[in-house]
Amino acid sequence: MMFPIRINVLSASKKKHLRHLTLFTYIKSACAVVFALLGILASLLLIVQKFFIDYQNAFSYHTVGTPSSYHDDVKKIESTNNTLKKVDAVQQGFVLWSPRIDTIIHALPNGVIVHSISFDHEYDRFSLVGVADTRQTLETTEKKLSELPLLESIVIPPGDLTQREQISFTVEATLTK
Repeated sequence: MMFPIRINVLSASKKKHLRHLTLFTYIKSACAVVFALLGILASLLLIVQKFFIDYQNAFSYHTVGTPSSYHDDVKKIESTNNTLKKVDAVQQGFVLWSPRIDTIIHALPNGVIVHSISFDHEYDRFSLVGVADTRQTLETTEKKLSELPLLESIVIPPGDLTQREQISFTVEATLTK
């Protein structure tokens, strides 16, 4: 390696330090050039991307936008499919209660006035609120309901049996599956 005369008079450690400094400066300059070229390349790629996006939009407009009747038909089909999915979801949660209500009502003896009937399909619970004209009618109600195959573990609170006539009661039971 050739050095100017002034460098030759430097000590070996300073020459070594000077070589490292020169190498570092060279690497720094090379990195600056590489990053400048990468910046130019990135700018060119953005311009090319803009060109291709415009070309794709124009191409899509001419190929898809032309037959608008098909587009309308596709939208109608999608709308119908969405409606069918909603109807199917409702039908999945539907339970036919009418035969069960009919069976329970026909099992009740004369003298029972029903105020409300409720079914909880999620927890398989049944509740009947009403008024029995006598204690005997209430006991008959409990007996007939316990004979039904769709109800089990029928509970009438003992507090409902304190009166002799016009007894307000609540019957709770578990629905069989």
